[in-house]
Amino acid sequence: MKYKEGDTEWIKSFYDSAVEWWGESWYDGENLKSRLDIVKKFASVKDKRILELAAGTGETAAYFCDHGYSVFALDICRRNIEIMTNLQKERPNLRVAEGDFLKISLNEQFPTVCMFESFGLGSDKEQQQLLKKVSEKWLIPNGILILDVYHPFGPIQASGTKRELDKLENIPGSVDMTEYSNYDPIKSRWIDIWEPKNDKESRKIQSIRCYAPADFILLAENCGLSIEKMLYNGKEFGHKSTEIVSDNIFSLDGDNRNYSYTVIMKKGTIQ
Repeated sequence: MKYKEGDTEWIKSFYDSAVEWWGESWYDGENLKSRLDIVKKFASVKDKRILELAAGTGETAAYFCDHGYSVFALDICRRNIEIMTNLQKERPNLRVAEGDFLKISLNEQFPTVCMFESFGLGSDKEQQQLLKKVSEKWLIPNGILILDVYHPFGPIQASGTKRELDKLENIPGSVDMTEYSNYDPIKSRWIDIWEPKNDKESRKIQSIRCYAPADFILLAENCGLSIEKMLYNGKEFGHKSTEIVSDNIFSLDGDNRNYSYTVIMKKGTIQ
């Protein structure tokens, strides 16, 4: 796979296929509770408007709406937009828009912006552009960005391995799959390949830039946002410490494939 800066066609192709293979959502309330807990802890308790970037099939947006939030969900994939449009019918507090978040203009600012499991699909330059756009265009003063960031340690550990996965019940387009994981150690990108067993030619590849916390801190410099917290599996780790630590923060136990940590960023001066 050759990554080209500014190319979003592979993203659309991958996630349109994902809807066929995995259905509208592979999450449920129990999986999404940790996201809601983070929003409740760090987001505004008075102004419950949220902008969710790369909202996917809308399961998180719908879940937040069902718990009293008003969500503007943005995604680049047509199939995802179709599914979220159906979710809107029962949720007047859900708005949906199709577009590339690096190009789209929204004439509105929010107290909270969220992006789950999608940061890193582009280049370093594009990620910096996104952080600056969130700060300059979409967040109110003292607004909060809640961001999932992929770390390299999981993909490094999984590199060269494969998983055989049975098709999902009650999902018409689901098929038996093989997932291949690889890692580019030069560009620090996780190469994740999904291959239908009976149609290998239709396999899809996603390439995700992974950042160790130190790398993300450097990436986020001068973006207009301060890093308030970093958490892994809901537990904060000391990203501001000047001491050298030997704790294995990102240890993966058994089939724990949590390859991301959460960053809480704030716009403006910290009071």
